[in-house]
Amino acid sequence: MEMKKVWFNDLREFLSVCEDIDKVRVLKGVNWQDEMGMLVEAMAEKRGPILLFDDIPGYSSGFRVMGNAFHTLARTALADEITHQKKWHRAAEFMASLGERISTPYR
Repeated sequence: MEMKKVWFNDLREFLSVCEDIDKVRVLKGVNWQDEMGMLVEAMAEKRGPILLFDDIPGYSSGFRVMGNAFHTLARTALADEITHQKKWHRAAEFMASLGERISTPYR
């Protein structure tokens, strides 16, 4: 079964489609200085869900931060507007090229 090509007008539409194929976790009240980076790193290692941080202490509600958006091939394929069946190799090549560009992870 081939997915139809998806065009996104904004990030909200992308997140909506991601909610349909994968999980998007909304986390409220997470401290950006102590916790946010740790949570994104932990979920990235597990190829976990997109993390959407809201109600960040010190910032107005509605000013959100998204993490782990492209840590699965399915989400990368969606962002690159390719289908899962015919052009999946393009997403795999892109992910492999990231490994070449980033030699050591930031810790």
